[in-house]
Amino acid sequence: MFYRVRRFIRTLFPRIQDKELAWARSLLPGEAWSLFRKQSLSEQRHALDVAKDLARRTKPDPKLIPPDPPWQTHPDSPQPPPDPPQPPPDLPQPGRNPTGLQPDPRQIRTLLTAALLHDCGKSRIDIKMKHRVLAVLLSPKRTSPKPLLSRLALRSKTAALALDIYDQHASWSYDLASEAGLDEAVQILIREHHRPQSHLGELLEQADKRH
Repeated sequence: MFYRVRRFIRTLFPRIQDKELAWARSLLPGEAWSLFRKQSLSEQRHALDVAKDLARRTKPDPKLIPPDPPWQTHPDSPQPPPDPPQPPPDLPQPGRNPTGLQPDPRQIRTLLTAALLHDCGKSRIDIKMKHRVLAVLLSPKRTSPKPLLSRLALRSKTAALALDIYDQHASWSYDLASEAGLDEAVQILIREHHRPQSHLGELLEQADKRH
């Protein structure tokens, strides 16, 4: 419940620190940075949350650790209410992962790049706030609402588009990453982030579910 409330607030009132953008820029080459900035503000916020989560848990090189100064509100963002209390984490402690395997520095950079761009394909279509709200309320990240969403899609164009976004956005993101010439390992992680086929993919999926 806290997860959905918190994500709903972040969707309505996304905030991004200037230092967070500088950190993301340091990880992304030119074309990748353009893809990141084409995302909506709420998708950029989500991507940063996923990448920062992974950075803290995998203990990368200090240069890859994200900044965490006091909030500096993005000029395009309204002031949000404070975040609600959050439950304690139910996943491994920072620096660990379920298999006990620690990615090497190059893998970590690949993972963080994929995290920042895993939903970039959503920028291909005009996603209205109602679609974002529906995606949050029926998020498949903690439950399995796709059958419900499929039924709603038969009666509602809004639900139909939300379902299409969920089904297709990983492929859209992969296509954009491929067109931008990003590393193949990054492309694969993006394409499989809801159906991971590797240990790194599982780490990305878990972080995505937490945010």
